[in-house]
Amino acid sequence: MAKKSSDNNRSHFRIIYPANDRPVIKISGLGFPIIEVSEGGCSIFVEFVPSPLKMKQKVTGVVTFGKRGSCNIAGHVVRVDGDKYSIKFAASRGVPLPRIMEEQRYLIKKSNAS
Repeated sequence: MAKKSSDNNRSHFRIIYPANDRPVIKISGLGFPIIEVSEGGCSIFVEFVPSPLKMKQKVTGVVTFGKRGSCNIAGHVVRVDGDKYSIKFAASRGVPLPRIMEEQRYLIKKSNAS
């Protein structure tokens, strides 16, 4: 779920999504499931071979949170680990904190309902 990033030296809250409820980021017409997201960046699965994304590549795209809305992002690829890629959002071009908090509330409500 949500983690305060002090336990791993991160400066933002992050949301870790269950596999069956991941938002999607669309970059260059391709959709990638988001593993985790914060205001500062996200980690995604890239299942395409060869990968359309490369280290340090600048990206722009749209994150869609199911029927809960979407937001535009811009940033660059900062890490590649197998099929997991990390994108650092450019200043003021990431997922806004209110959206992160809304996602946290959504996931807590959904887990309490099960």
